[in-house]
Amino acid sequence: MKFTRRVATANIVLLSLLLSASGIIVISYFPLANTQPETQTFPVLLIHGYKSGPEVWNKWLPELEKEGIRAKAVHFPIDDDCGSSESHAQQLDTIIQRFKKETGADKINVVAHSKGGLDTRVYLSNDLSNDDIANLIMIGTPNLGSPLATTSLAVAAGSLTINPMMYPYLRAFFCLPALQDLVPGSPATEAEINENTQYLTIAGDWTPSPYYNFFYPFSDSDCPQQSWLPLQRWASDFLIFEGDDGIVPLWSAASQQFENIGVTDNCHTNLSEIDEEYAIVKEILLP
Repeated sequence: MKFTRRVATANIVLLSLLLSASGIIVISYFPLANTQPETQTFPVLLIHGYKSGPEVWNKWLPELEKEGIRAKAVHFPIDDDCGSSESHAQQLDTIIQRFKKETGADKINVVAHSKGGLDTRVYLSNDLSNDDIANLIMIGTPNLGSPLATTSLAVAAGSLTINPMMYPYLRAFFCLPALQDLVPGSPATEAEINENTQYLTIAGDWTPSPYYNFFYPFSDSDCPQQSWLPLQRWASDFLIFEGDDGIVPLWSAASQQFENIGVTDNCHTNLSEIDEEYAIVKEILLP
């Protein structure tokens, strides 16, 4: 048998030499045993969260471009900042197919901040045969909900009981109906897992710097956003009472139903900055 193989190999080499001598160029190779197909860099959709917009990814986009990764920040045409997870999931049907067509990719990766992870989870659960997304990386996503959402919804309901005419103002302030998806036990937090996608989580375990009172100071080295800082301080110190990022508890963002790939010391609104989170995510996105 070994002799036969050597003869066959010699004949192939001789044939190649004869064809080359006659002016016909032959390019050939023998595949090596146990070779693996080259890994592929998938394009990336970046999905923002609650009461937010695609601008939160402004620092990520040029960095991903430098790495040679095609990336796009999602804008939902309908109720971008306060839409429900179900509505956003339906819009992702079109957004993802269009992105795949633009990039010529069969699969994509998704990086989602906060509620954006729930939106994507609902999208994947709506069709369990869907294999569009290779990796869903959820940063600070309330996979099991957040006590802050429960408290906020109770305040909104109580205010409506006192004065129903306040609904338009309360809807804007509490960002309804998005807030309802963040409550523990909501349909979005219980979306069925799609086995064609790898679900990964990154969480924040933030300890606020010392401060004199609720409003002072308006700064924190790990949480520079002044508009959200008082709320995150209050929630972290007086509502959640345990490891959290100021909005989402650690037990929710790093839910045991998914693989956690990192815990940083940043607050919730700082998780989409260029910091430890980006470095962790890049390791997954690059082959």
